[in-house]
Amino acid sequence: MTSIRSEVKMNCASRLKRSIGFDFLTTCLLLISGCTTIQPAKDGWAERPTGEKIFVPRGVAEVSEQSFRQAVKEPDWVNAPTNRIGLALSGGGSKAGSFSMGVLAGLDDLDYFAPSKNKAEQKPKVAFISSVSGGSYAAYFLFQKIITNQLLNDDLNKSHNGTTLNSLFQDGVTYTHLHEKKGEVFDPQLRRIIPMGKPDLGNSIDDSEGGLLNRYQSVVRCAQDILIPGRCADDVTSKDSARTWTSNASMLLPTLLTAPAHHLFNSVFDTGINVAPTRIVYERGIGLTYGSTPLPTYSPPNPPGKFISARLPCPKTDQHTALKMTNCHVNDRGELDPNSIDFPTLNTAWSELGENGSDELPFWVIQATATKYRSLGGWLAKMERDAFIDSFEFTPLSFGSRRYGFVPKAYDSMTVLDAVVSSAAFFDANQQVYRKRWQSFPLGVVQHTFNLNWGKDIPNYNVSDSRRNIHRLLPLPIAWLDSVVDNASLPEYEHDRNRSAFIRLIDGGSSENTAAISALRRGLKTLIIVDAAEDRDGQFADLCFLKHSLEKLDKSDVPILLPHAQKAQEVHLYVPVLQEFSEHCNDVREGGDSFYDLQAEKKSQTPAILACLMAGKENKSCTGEDVLTRILVIKPSVDFDRVKQEWPSLEDEAPIGLKRCVQNHTLYTANSSNEDCAKTGSIACRQALPCEVARLLFNYGAKGMKEHFPQTTTVATTGNSSPTLYASYRELARQIVVNSRTAVEAAAQSDGMEFERLLVEQENHPWVRFKTYKPSH
Repeated sequence: MTSIRSEVKMNCASRLKRSIGFDFLTTCLLLISGCTTIQPAKDGWAERPTGEKIFVPRGVAEVSEQSFRQAVKEPDWVNAPTNRIGLALSGGGSKAGSFSMGVLAGLDDLDYFAPSKNKAEQKPKVAFISSVSGGSYAAYFLFQKIITNQLLNDDLNKSHNGTTLNSLFQDGVTYTHLHEKKGEVFDPQLRRIIPMGKPDLGNSIDDSEGGLLNRYQSVVRCAQDILIPGRCADDVTSKDSARTWTSNASMLLPTLLTAPAHHLFNSVFDTGINVAPTRIVYERGIGLTYGSTPLPTYSPPNPPGKFISARLPCPKTDQHTALKMTNCHVNDRGELDPNSIDFPTLNTAWSELGENGSDELPFWVIQATATKYRSLGGWLAKMERDAFIDSFEFTPLSFGSRRYGFVPKAYDSMTVLDAVVSSAAFFDANQQVYRKRWQSFPLGVVQHTFNLNWGKDIPNYNVSDSRRNIHRLLPLPIAWLDSVVDNASLPEYEHDRNRSAFIRLIDGGSSENTAAISALRRGLKTLIIVDAAEDRDGQFADLCFLKHSLEKLDKSDVPILLPHAQKAQEVHLYVPVLQEFSEHCNDVREGGDSFYDLQAEKKSQTPAILACLMAGKENKSCTGEDVLTRILVIKPSVDFDRVKQEWPSLEDEAPIGLKRCVQNHTLYTANSSNEDCAKTGSIACRQALPCEVARLLFNYGAKGMKEHFPQTTTVATTGNSSPTLYASYRELARQIVVNSRTAVEAAAQSDGMEFERLLVEQENHPWVRFKTYKPSH
């Protein structure tokens, strides 16, 4: 077969120089594809053109995804104890990245990342993290830092007795002078840790060796404008949009200049080469902000109190001394570029730090979307958004999807940052979030025409290199013949896997935006969902889509796709605190205006929304054998009615309330009280507005930010974030998580009785469903 394939390739190459007649091309394509495509397989293991194995799930329980995960030696999530919790970090650009960072910080405040001293203890441990889009920013920060410091042999925890990852989330106190309304300034006289129960740093954030204790958060905060890669500016606020958007607009010229090359590579031919400058900038921004690792010798490029912009102090490629940062460098053009860990490194780190329940490194699933079509076919086709089929996973042990099959090894042809950016590529002609053709088609045409695609093409591992090389050489639409010819000899169930020479990876939210599918399809019993996407109208659209994706499963699919539901024929997502949630979700799917007021007073003991995935349709309890997964939903919300009581006028130059945040007419971002909210969980802790948020509201005034925060838009926040906005989302999430400690620990208990009590308590104080548009504040 190999000699025949080589002969065909040589013959095709010689004849192509003289002629590209249709009959001959068809013959070449038929021979090449017929000899080199993957062999059909209804279920289980099949052979790739390279001879390697691929797992092709087709619906037989005996060869379900669970058997594949057992083969690659993933942990047995179905039989893991309930205190081994999963964390799903949702999409939502920089908004979700900032909020997810706060969730990680809050979980660390509660010591839920700490290695288990006693394997039998019931204290929750974060064992699994799945991420989509902006949530992948924060996950990338966590894993890049842990692994980098392990490689550098730098103890993250030396100032905290090696029990937590505290140093990743420490920060200094910032302030705004109430009369000058300046941006973020660091007070050299008052340096404390951000509140929520961690020790006071006293008057210095320098450690005993002179290093900056808050260096990790200092970098993320000052470099928040990811579309201006590597710029470190503590004084920028979202109000300074003019210079931010001016800088963003500077990408227009290179975008136009590269348009001819883009159309040559992707309109005349189909090469799978992305030359969009905006994608390059986006990738550099994420990599530098969340991946650059400051060393103990790091010092901020901006002296405290100096309103200047500077670059992160990345080293030159040939610099080996006096380093301040790693995981970034100055390239030959004088620009800053990120350095990312790769998947083999992630695989090694998992085997050393996370395998066998050691708790030092959670298992990470990066969730992107692999669409059915890659170009015109996708823009014209009716949207077919399927959370289980479209989700494409990268893990330390494998990669793939139900559509294209799962490969039992770490992906070695791109970096972890590449996967993160693909997971976060919400700006792409092939996105699937618009349900109507009249929306998706013109948007796809515009984005493709103007070279504005952030997705990434990887080789389709189901087809041969020979077919792909010929495909690249042929102009469109002739190049599409390889798909027609290849699939002509295959059964219909094989067509999706073999349709394209490439697999298009785009934003994970195009398949499922909460990132919960990756956890549920593995059978985790306790799950925290961070629902941080844009939701100004309080419609919970992403949670509704998750509910719909689970409840529409055929009875034959339930035990295959949900391994902890082997005896179930149907499942439902039960969220009692959201009044008439099933009716609400049906209304949202039909384009209705049903909503919940995210800014109204919440009377529940815990700010997290409690839910559970249940076997069957009628069960209204989260106890017993029918409970599949206990769920906590962390969502950005602020009780503005209570804010008005504490701070009657957000327009006051000298606020009446929030005295705990104000000293000498200066609004600080750290709580001056000594209460340890991580331990007490008091009413005062639950009701207090984080001082970072108070400062943000003061900067914008009642007319400005309170109408948007904490539900700023994905695009606006990603394109125009700021240190102030980042810190506000981070500390809001941190507070919600810490104040939900009782509920998290209740969910981690094996009997679930306390979780049921809290869930009933929430049901008795429901969020009212409104059926007309919109809430008033």
